Amino acid sequence: MERHSEAYYRTKEELAIKARIVAEEPDHIGVYSTGERIAVALLLNRLDLLPSGYTHVVEAWDRLGKDWQQLVIDLHNEGWER
Repeated sequence: MERHSEAYYRTKEELAIKARIVAEEPDHIGVYSTGERIAVALLLNRLDLLPSGYTHVVEAWDRLGKDWQQLVIDLHNEGWER
């Protein structure tokens, strides 16, 4: 089992909380950074929530970078709660 830093787990929990908020209130996504918006949109499988400059999911995925990509993958695979 891979060990992660405390910051990883804190960021992961924060991302899950943001995704839960946006799942209930999609307009709230506008207050997040570009990276957070992309991560939340992908986690929710809501491509309509991607920032307007990202016309293809691959562009958005690439923008996240490895660390944020791993957060999205881990939360998805864990079946995070909405």
